[in-house]
Amino acid sequence: MVAAGLVLYYVFLANRLVTIAYQEKQMNNQLADLTVRHGDLAAQQANTSTLSNLSAFAQNAGLVEQAVPDSIFSDTSLAQN
Repeated sequence: MVAAGLVLYYVFLANRLVTIAYQEKQMNNQLADLTVRHGDLAAQQANTSTLSNLSAFAQNAGLVEQAVPDSIFSDTSLAQN
């Protein structure tokens, strides 16, 4: 009777260890996939945050480029009055 109990315990323990090893392998694979995805997203973010890409986005969105003004007021003699 005791031997049958020990065999049953061994079977359940072995099953649990195999299950844990399988879950660990699956999580390692998922971690590797997510690491690659993170690298891709970081590269995409670096690419989209460049000034030329922002300028192209602004033009595509219909935003107007602001020219640098010579002064705040068009009449430069304002302070002389």
